Amino acid sequence: MGPDFPLLRGSVLKNLCYRWPEAPDEEVQRVLAVCDLYDVLDALPEGIQSRVGEGGKGLSAGQRQRILLGRALLGNLDILLLDEADSNLDPKASAIVDRIIAEHDGTVLLVTHNPERLKAVDVVWRIDEGRLATVEANESESQVDN
Repeated sequence: MGPDFPLLRGSVLKNLCYRWPEAPDEEVQRVLAVCDLYDVLDALPEGIQSRVGEGGKGLSAGQRQRILLGRALLGNLDILLLDEADSNLDPKASAIVDRIIAEHDGTVLLVTHNPERLKAVDVVWRIDEGRLATVEANESESQVDN
């Protein structure tokens, strides 16, 4: 999941269930709760059935990010890839990302420029002169801007 991954024309529900169209209602409700999407749905005229324009037209950047995060979490996969998942998020939504990272049962691969996000990771990889380098997690904060 990344900031440029597009939402599709259709309902919020269709966008959440893009990867798993027949997801059971219990799973959809779990994702809505984990991503705290109820306030987003409350702000939309038809809730989860509200229409979304191509690319998420009609939604704020933060609303798009939270829906995309919900899409990524649907099915509770073993590996969760978050590419700049905290871009365009207000502090409340950013805290949701922190909680998801901390509570995800599987592996989280996180791409970020946010040094605060790195405090929760076990291993940091960075590209250094075209090569992949491992940095000790406790050293990563000082080296993220290099």
